[in-house]
Amino acid sequence: MGTYYHPTALQAQAIAARSYAYWHIHHGSAINNSNQFQVFVPFKFESLPPATDPNNTTDPCASSNLNANQRLICNVVAPRHYVSYPPEDDLPAFTEFTGDVFQRTVNGSQPYLRAVDDPISTTCDANNYGHLRGMSQEGASRWGRGNQCSSGPGDQPWSVRFERADQILVHYYTGVHIRDANNANAVLTPNERWNPLHIQWGTPNNQPPILYHGQVYHLPIQIQNTGIADWTCGYPDSSFSLRIYWWKAGYGEQPGDGSVNVCGTPKGDPSPTLTLTLQNIPNWGRGDYTLRLDIYVTSAQGNRRFSQNGWPMYSVPVCVDGPCLKFLPLVLRDYAPPPPPPTITPSPTATRTRTPTPTPSRTHTRTPTPTATPRCAGLPPDPAGYRCNDTLPRTWIAATTPTGITADDQVVTIPIGFTFYFYGAPFTAVNVSSNGNLQFTTSNTTYSNTCLPDGAMGQMIAPFWDDLNPAQGGAVYYRLTGSPPYRVLTVEWRNVPHYPAIGAATFEVQLEERTNDIYLLYQDVDFGDPSYNNGASASVGIQAAQSPFTPIGLRYSCNEEGLQAGRSVRIFPHSVGCSGQALANSGLENGPPGWPWQQFSSQNYQLISTRRPHTGSYSAWLGGYNHAHEGISQGVLLPERTTEARLALWWYLDTDEGNTRAYDKLHVFLQSPPGQDISPHVQIDNTWPRNSWQELRLNFPNLSWWANGPVWVVITATTDASLPTSFFVDDLSFVPLCTAYAPSPGPTATALPGATLIAPLPTPIRAPLGPWRGRSARPLAGLSPLPR
Repeated sequence: MGTYYHPTALQAQAIAARSYAYWHIHHGSAINNSNQFQVFVPFKFESLPPATDPNNTTDPCASSNLNANQRLICNVVAPRHYVSYPPEDDLPAFTEFTGDVFQRTVNGSQPYLRAVDDPISTTCDANNYGHLRGMSQEGASRWGRGNQCSSGPGDQPWSVRFERADQILVHYYTGVHIRDANNANAVLTPNERWNPLHIQWGTPNNQPPILYHGQVYHLPIQIQNTGIADWTCGYPDSSFSLRIYWWKAGYGEQPGDGSVNVCGTPKGDPSPTLTLTLQNIPNWGRGDYTLRLDIYVTSAQGNRRFSQNGWPMYSVPVCVDGPCLKFLPLVLRDYAPPPPPPTITPSPTATRTRTPTPTPSRTHTRTPTPTATPRCAGLPPDPAGYRCNDTLPRTWIAATTPTGITADDQVVTIPIGFTFYFYGAPFTAVNVSSNGNLQFTTSNTTYSNTCLPDGAMGQMIAPFWDDLNPAQGGAVYYRLTGSPPYRVLTVEWRNVPHYPAIGAATFEVQLEERTNDIYLLYQDVDFGDPSYNNGASASVGIQAAQSPFTPIGLRYSCNEEGLQAGRSVRIFPHSVGCSGQALANSGLENGPPGWPWQQFSSQNYQLISTRRPHTGSYSAWLGGYNHAHEGISQGVLLPERTTEARLALWWYLDTDEGNTRAYDKLHVFLQSPPGQDISPHVQIDNTWPRNSWQELRLNFPNLSWWANGPVWVVITATTDASLPTSFFVDDLSFVPLCTAYAPSPGPTATALPGATLIAPLPTPIRAPLGPWRGRSARPLAGLSPLPR
């Protein structure tokens, strides 16, 4: 129960259950507490995980040994709020509630038990369960979460979320009030109320896109009159309208141009789909704005807004002109300027060693092939955390712009159209090969595929790396669709034959801007020859390679029939969940170059080293020479409900400096795009304990503002002009923690005892390193000099 429902929904359920009980007590009737009409749960409380018997049997909520779920239940039942009807009376209402409802509740025996539309309950786990009257328990959880899935791993974001329990209750119970039994049954809700039900943003996850000055946006929206009276226009109230207001920190609120008439909306009923026009955005510069929605009444007795009487406006954070903290691509590794696109140099024509026994006149005969079994569920993530899913459908996008590929074994550079992050590095251009692959750091024309990863192919996406020949038919196209930050680059190989001219295949790659996800889609992979059909002679997957280091990659298939028409494969970076490790390669055991960690060294040194690991074989070695400025960073996408996080790592320092004044320093901090510090840094320096491993644990308690967006874990080291210090870092952990409460007012960080908080360091982590280069290190105490 406590782990299943959203806390706001639990509070609404507690109020409904109390009202239901009060109604029966007032009428002297028995309360059915069976599984079907459960109101009291005398045996469930003790079993909430982890099962705990309260040590105060007289007042269980006063017990000192309650677990988190039990405390949550006690918190939501503590206020003695209840639902009353009629509005002018303080009598409790007969607030029936049901398990779940699909799309619409049904009429009950009371005037406030009217059928109401529940548009959030139309997909995912929505189902008719129970008598369907009054509040839907699962629906309440959906509104509290702002998600079409009531709980569990499902994630289908909805465009509206109710922040308060009374918003949920007046949605399901028509024309009621919420009262406080602890305060002489005082009314807690105003007479005039409204709720948004659905906002159609027109984006893939129905969340606000980036808005731009000078543009006009038409926003379909549906709302509900949740007050005690119809919105009747006449005298004294001549009009009711839904209006927009703009707000930005430091500027205050300004009325917007958009409004729409909602006269005649009955209580309890939804409005028709309205269209709000967003235009003439206040010129407050780029960045984070808030779009506020409110009902405005023009009246002979004085104009008013519903929010002036205590009912909440509906506020939507939006990004204007970008970039903004919560609207940049969701998996970012650093904000260095992207490297220039690789230079394409003509390669000599390869001497083919295959014997092309078929001829161009060969008859293209399709032969039935067995259905290829999905395989992602059996593939472990690669060392950088990339995973795949091949069980979900994906819409095909027809590419329209020719890449310019006209020959066999040809590579051409095209613009991506946005910054795409792949294995932690930013790219704005990609090299398209006629042989069914995209290369980011190489321009290899080889037609002879190998099983991934292949060290000669650099950072590569291979939807169908094989010996293809567009010179004999078909073409390769690309297309950019969508608007920031929801753009998608599609590269399509259309009707391209296998060498020399066998059959034809059609497949494509889609790169998503907002998620950095990769989609491989297959429309036709039957060449009419079992030697090549369905990937029988192709390599499929992704990889990263940087000489001289061991390449890594996610191999989907290699020279086997693992593909089929209609299949789509989503390949996505390391994902983060609440209360779980958010860092990939947290122990640095992938070895150099340490993907997905990004490195910076003022001397271009490789920082992932075997010199002094805490556990395993590798750690990060920072410093060790004079005038050093080095660091490592990794981007993390915080979950939607993140409110705080825990960061832990092990550090070791070895120094020639004294221990009375700080000269050489290690900084540990979080950073948000584009280089804004979330909190003060924690500094470890040469005055701290040396020659032994120490653990650092930090708490970042106010991360709500950055929830559902990227942050970086950053560790940097600086040394002065003499007596160098070596810092070693290993076994890192970053764990986001999530609740459902409103964002905290501002970002701070708390250092545990012994940590020093100092001013921010101005220079962020920058670009990936080149190959390993040795460094001369000063002899450290008790050690002979070792080359780096």
